[in-house]
Amino acid sequence: WAPVFVRSPEHLARILWILLICSGCNAIVGVLQVYDTRFLPAEFSRVISGNEVAMGSVTFIGKNGERLMRPPGLFDTPGAVAGPAMSAALLGLIFAVSGIAGWKRLLAFTFAIAGLAAIYLSQVRISLVMTVMMMGIYTFTTFKQGRTARASQFGILSGAIVIGGFVIALALGGPAILERVMTLLGGDPLAVYQRARGAQLSITFSEMLYEHPLGAGVGRWGMAAAYFGNFTRLATPLWAEIQFTGWMIDGGVLMIALYCGALIVTALTQWKVAMLQPYPRLNTCAAAVLSANLGTAVLIFSFTPFVTQIGIQYWFLAGALHGVAQRYGSD
Repeated sequence: WAPVFVRSPEHLARILWILLICSGCNAIVGVLQVYDTRFLPAEFSRVISGNEVAMGSVTFIGKNGERLMRPPGLFDTPGAVAGPAMSAALLGLIFAVSGIAGWKRLLAFTFAIAGLAAIYLSQVRISLVMTVMMMGIYTFTTFKQGRTARASQFGILSGAIVIGGFVIALALGGPAILERVMTLLGGDPLAVYQRARGAQLSITFSEMLYEHPLGAGVGRWGMAAAYFGNFTRLATPLWAEIQFTGWMIDGGVLMIALYCGALIVTALTQWKVAMLQPYPRLNTCAAAVLSANLGTAVLIFSFTPFVTQIGIQYWFLAGALHGVAQRYGSD
């Protein structure tokens, strides 16, 4: 339905602005949750109350030796703020370098800094890597569009908020934040990935490929299994930490091939729209959507984005951009 209802680049830009406000507020709440636990949701506090095992997995030791929470933001899972914080960081910077009112640019820049700080505090390393990647993609795309000044300004501000967000997070979280970030730089990137999610990818394309080449059936993993599963000794629940594993369980190699193909086609289409020189407003929006969506797409190697809200956001933005591009093409 998104292609039908999003009518113009200005309409799409307003949607991106709303997304920035929602994601930015989420990120700000996440930062405040580390500063003051009263901002944590009541359900979150009850789950971890008195449970030392749970406390160890959702907290870290601050600079003064106090136990600090990995912020959930406007959700109830530790570190969940990292997803919307990625959008806040990227879109905040995009609007900060655009030709809008000064107070809006300042607000957007504030959301961007809050987004980076929330990512550092959540200690979700892949979100930090993807945010930097999305910023790089937007800088490159804008440069290829011939807007060298904007690309340079965006690139400089990107470096500034990556450092600024880290300083804010370090002031709140202390050495634990530094140690977590340094694990990304302490060795070979492939080795870092292998220790984090690489084992799950190996299992998917070794054991599961031979056990369930055409899928194990829907409802065997995730919340669908938790809510509706009726398992027996012959049909047990399965575990998936990355999207490839989920796809292998749901539909096997065919599912993986079709979904990866859809993501590639979507990315190429968005790049094509971004390069439409006669329509500067449209390709400005296309550059933003392309950057945001590629960040989500790459998360399939370390997360299950397409069974969460950010997966819904991906296809909504893709559909909205496609609808606008079709209208411009028909005109």
